[in-house]
Amino acid sequence: MSEAERILATAGLASPFREYTQDYTPTQRQVIHGCLLRVREDMRRIMTDLKITRTVPTCGALWAARGHLAFASIAVAELEPKRMRGYGELSDADKKALDGVVAELSSELDRLMAYLDKGSASDARVA
Repeated sequence: MSEAERILATAGLASPFREYTQDYTPTQRQVIHGCLLRVREDMRRIMTDLKITRTVPTCGALWAARGHLAFASIAVAELEPKRMRGYGELSDADKKALDGVVAELSSELDRLMAYLDKGSASDARVA
């Protein structure tokens, strides 16, 4: 159910890597969300009735997000010209373009990582 909600929530985003089109109306999205909430409430009640204990989350969302952003940083570093040699010879213009891409994306990811490092104590915007 979480994956279904993630798909619906991200379908309308402006991501260049989005996987799904937004083929539902805002009303449909609200109805689906309400149905999923009721299923979760039913599951919670059934688990209580059957005395099934729920596991407590052991990982914070900020920590998990930071881990995924670390993987994104690694993927960006793999675009450095010295790491792209396996794809063939690069011109000086190609090397310069790749260096620019890496610098730009790394800067944004580093800024976001620094913000996440502050934890939940900081409500300030990303600098």
